[in-house]
Amino acid sequence: MAFSSGNVAIFRMDSTAGGALTDISAYISKVTFPFERKSTDLPRLGGNATAKLTGPVNGTISLEGWYDPTIENIFRTAMTEATAVSRSYEYSQQGSATGLLYNTGEVLVTSYEDETGAEDPATWKAELTIDGANTLGTY
Repeated sequence: MAFSSGNVAIFRMDSTAGGALTDISAYISKVTFPFERKSTDLPRLGGNATAKLTGPVNGTISLEGWYDPTIENIFRTAMTEATAVSRSYEYSQQGSATGLLYNTGEVLVTSYEDETGAEDPATWKAELTIDGANTLGTY
């Protein structure tokens, strides 16, 4: 199954630190999952070409969706902890059928905001920073 609609994606995460994975897919309208490496130019003397130094992978996950008290409880609780605690996540772009890929690891909730306007449904956004490695697995 090479192609699929985004509406079959699944996102699960701990609702509390050290808790069980909770499927929050029903509250999410968009997941952005970029991986980046910092690249530094190293100009050199003597007519030598500029070298590049690349760093380790840095991953973030951006989530957004329609407001619900379930989401408020998960993310507001994470943001009000005195010390940030990592939470487990599992993300699959194509669902959870046998043979499909999924991503898993630990994240820190680094931002959460909700927005309420008089003419629009209430929305929320959260930014998660991957703490350690993202692991790719298969159902």
